[in-house]
Amino acid sequence: MYTDPGSGIFFLQVIIAASLTAVYRFRRALAALFRKPQERSTQPGD
Repeated sequence: MYTDPGSGIFFLQVIIAASLTAVYRFRRALAALFRKPQERSTQPGD
């Protein structure tokens, strides 16, 4: 597979970065669904 040294590699990096970002955000959202709600501490002055 030939990629142009300038724009081809740039687009490949964009695709890889978008894929990794999607995986990261999906895992964070999934973890938030199964996480227990934390109690908020009520401190004086808040």
